[in-house]
Amino acid sequence: MKILNQLVASFNSLLHSFFPSRPPLFFFLPISLIILCTHSWVHASKIIAPDKAANDYFGISVSQSGNILAVGAYLADPDGIYNAGAAYIYRIEANGSASYLNKVVAPDKAAADYFGFSVSQSGNILAVGAYAADPDGISDAGAAYIYRIEANGSASY
Repeated sequence: MKILNQLVASFNSLLHSFFPSRPPLFFFLPISLIILCTHSWVHASKIIAPDKAANDYFGISVSQSGNILAVGAYLADPDGIYNAGAAYIYRIEANGSASYLNKVVAPDKAAADYFGFSVSQSGNILAVGAYAADPDGISDAGAAYIYRIEANGSASY
């Protein structure tokens, strides 16, 4: 619940710029942006992966900093690698819509790493967890990958 409260507070600050006369209350329901303004609901945007596939679990984790949103899909199969996982980066526009920027995968992706199970960002730094990664051949030891999000939306490892 603490994480949800932090997410709501972050988005309230961002969305206040869209609705300055009425501070909005933001809820995140499976990757749908819902804004409460006074007594009415406004659905701002539904975000989906551009390469969506069954059972990717897109939205298992989300993180927002400023106008950048990261979304994890820990069962995605990048390059056909089963359950290696992925994270997607979006820019939240002034009108509430979201623009896809980039897909991030582990540079050493392997089957069943579950990259994207957790995502967290602050400023231009994105951390993505892969709780079942096998660093140095140690089975399911896990790993976290740190990326710098560039102004153009690309991510540098």
